[in-house]
Amino acid sequence: MYVIPTILFLPSLINLSRHKLIILRDHLIYMLGFKGNKNK
Repeated sequence: MYVIPTILFLPSLINLSRHKLIILRDHLIYMLGFKGNKNK
């Protein structure tokens, strides 16, 4: 019963986690760039 929903939702879960990782990476790059600009 629970196997079919898991298989159906797995790709969307992977896409969500990938999207969150990209947002976190962009945020880190932005913060690092902001600190770098501040030091100048």
